Amino acid sequence: LQGCAASMRTVNPGIVDEIGPVYKQLTEIKDGLEKARKALDKRAGTVLSRELTRETAREIRDEIETILRLYEGTGKNQEDFRDARNEVDAYLTLVGVLSSTETTEEMFRERIEQAKVDFVEKYTELEPPWAPQEVFDELVAVCEKARTQASRAWVARMLEKYADTSGLSPQETIAAQNEIARRIPCFNPKDAAKLAPIEKALARRNDTLGVDSLVAQFNALSPAAKKQFLSRIIG
Repeated sequence: LQGCAASMRTVNPGIVDEIGPVYKQLTEIKDGLEKARKALDKRAGTVLSRELTRETAREIRDEIETILRLYEGTGKNQEDFRDARNEVDAYLTLVGVLSSTETTEEMFRERIEQAKVDFVEKYTELEPPWAPQEVFDELVAVCEKARTQASRAWVARMLEKYADTSGLSPQETIAAQNEIARRIPCFNPKDAAKLAPIEKALARRNDTLGVDSLVAQFNALSPAAKKQFLSRIIG
């Protein structure tokens, strides 16, 4: 455009009048493209500076994908954004692995140890935008809190459900004992003391029911267990 402007000073004034509007349009296009480039660079920098959490990961991933499409064909180095996208994808996989409250404490801990290899060690070597150890530790803390809350909520439901055991039938008493004994996968052993009063109340209820309770317990056995029980009694 600068060369065009210099040339315009040496040509016929009539031609200048024709070229002038075109030159103005080209200048406006150039300025518009420059503004768009700066806005895209700012947008790209913003997404990489966001905090990576369970709540933001999907949105960050979508934004990175959009930026990669916008940068396509511009000559801009996109490697950093591809690495960032890969880290977010791995993080989202990690969220799915660790967030479930349907796993036992042992399984949860095993998954944490495996994740240290698959996520922390791998991505630390790649020097991605988000510090792997930091986002990993934060995710584990969030998942541990969710498991603790799920355990407490289940205990609270049991306490409410079996607040009064005096009217339970033999079958209901046994069902209640079995439900409490099964626990939930993410049950926190620290909550066991809270269940003790119910467990004692159900045991007393069984004693009160006497023979009826024994009959109910026998009827709850599987056919094979019934046969084994009778063989021991008879034998």
